[in-house]
Amino acid sequence: VTYARVGRLCKYDLGGQTRSPSSGHFQTFSEARLLCPTTSGRDQFQFNNLEFTSVITGNDGEVYIYGLFRTAKPADNLLAVCRYSLTEIEKAFSNDKYYEISGSTMKIVTAAAYDSRHKTCNASLNTKANTHENYKEYKKRLIHVSVVSPDGGKLVITRNHSTIKDMLAESVTIANKSYDIVRLFDSKMVYELFVPTSFFKEKTGKTILSVRKISEEPLTVMDVAKIKFTGVESPVASLSVPTSAATTANKVDISSTPKPSSTQRSSESASSPSATMTGNLTTTSNRQMLGNLSTTSPNTSSDHETTASPSTKRVPAVPTTLGTSAKPRTAASVSLSSSWDRYIGQERIIVAAKERLLFVPIASCGALTCRECIEAKTPYCAWKNGHCVQLNATENGAYKQDIEHGDYSKLCPKVNATCKLVQLNKLIPRAGVTLQCSPAGVPTARVSYWSKDDKRLSNNSNEGVIINGGELKIRSYTPATAGKYTCHVINNGTSNSCSVEIP
Repeated sequence: VTYARVGRLCKYDLGGQTRSPSSGHFQTFSEARLLCPTTSGRDQFQFNNLEFTSVITGNDGEVYIYGLFRTAKPADNLLAVCRYSLTEIEKAFSNDKYYEISGSTMKIVTAAAYDSRHKTCNASLNTKANTHENYKEYKKRLIHVSVVSPDGGKLVITRNHSTIKDMLAESVTIANKSYDIVRLFDSKMVYELFVPTSFFKEKTGKTILSVRKISEEPLTVMDVAKIKFTGVESPVASLSVPTSAATTANKVDISSTPKPSSTQRSSESASSPSATMTGNLTTTSNRQMLGNLSTTSPNTSSDHETTASPSTKRVPAVPTTLGTSAKPRTAASVSLSSSWDRYIGQERIIVAAKERLLFVPIASCGALTCRECIEAKTPYCAWKNGHCVQLNATENGAYKQDIEHGDYSKLCPKVNATCKLVQLNKLIPRAGVTLQCSPAGVPTARVSYWSKDDKRLSNNSNEGVIINGGELKIRSYTPATAGKYTCHVINNGTSNSCSVEIP
């Protein structure tokens, strides 16, 4: 059986008694189970496979951990996201009740007086005072009885999706409203989950899900991070990786400090021109990422993507023995030659894929029509003064949004009804013919009726004509089928039509 757990270890742990078999073993490690349950009911179960985590500092100053879980069944595509506060995690570890496991038996015991896990973790901690006999008892008691429940006692979202490759969370303020944003990345899309602060306090709290395409071709996503360009030193830019031989470059550090940051409007990703400059970066990242990443000559694609060759991402294991833990990853850098001046003062999501490196805008609002802007259902985008704009942290002007329903018909300027009529298949004697009518307009336009040679058609399967809203099917193409077919559309007092001729 698989269970998701969180572990804790005091950094001042120097191992057990000197010259004893336990001298090279930690004395302060323990685990507590993470719960991520479905909603209560007869079929309630736990999501036990923890795949990704992302750490943020909320607008309230608390540290939170988001986790993406799956069920224990490999064939099950169901995933869930839960949030945990560091305060609640620390409460679970402060409990002195443990499961003692010896062979096939298990019982609940109280921590012994010598147990270093319940002493203050500072430089005065003396784990060398623990004898080897103490250690033999301690290692039977690694799992706390206390569990860590998700904030609000509920999961944030559950969804059927088999190909999520990574996640990245951050805490933001948009138009004076506080959100956590959880971004889930697959090979082509980013699913952005906006979680209002009130969600965890209200029984009926709602989240907002918005979806954006980040690539036309499938990508093998290796890592993600959020960066902000904060300064310029010279006209030449190259971010370099300390570990790989690449082009001559200045180094730009990427540190992993979770902290809230404001959003900036922008649109493009890193480009291929060989002008150079250095840009200092700060980042909000779920890992120290992009390690061992160097670039070859950048592509000159319309998406301004940069070809990259990242290393395999490694998940560090929890150390249980002194001297065997892997060295912590140093803050990484990115190596690429490009013109960075357009990015100063802006933020981007870096997606490090095996195929290339993408710089994804925080939001994609600028080129949207009113309908697209409202239907995007993202707190970042709003219709204002005839344009789709990206809202900043303190926006309080007059703007239009419907982030819950995406109903543009009540918010966008009126647009007269129009339509487009297409024939979906080739004309083959005795075969069926399908016509598809697509109405448009604000408020929403709809198909009113169909006609042939200016005579109204009715839905009559006996005569081989089947009408279903914007679709007209002719069961069998014969000489009698020939004629001019017209789709008539209406919206809020306006009407229009579109036609196609069948020979």
